[in-house]
Amino acid sequence: MNLLQFRITNLTCEACIKMCTLTLKKIPGITKIAIEPSDGSAMVEADQTVTIEDIRQALAGRKYTIATEAA
Repeated sequence: MNLLQFRITNLTCEACIKMCTLTLKKIPGITKIAIEPSDGSAMVEADQTVTIEDIRQALAGRKYTIATEAA
């Protein structure tokens, strides 16, 4: 398993958290998602095929951006 940590920007409400979670669940290989609403820090557990760029592209389609340093 691969553990990816990053921070999601532009999160303003619980609906944003839900949208990001649903978007990430659509990426094949992701097995666990945790997003902290207070600061946007996120942790994704996935198989080795999932990259941070896959996550970045998926969230960009929803108008969210990520920083690869965990908050």
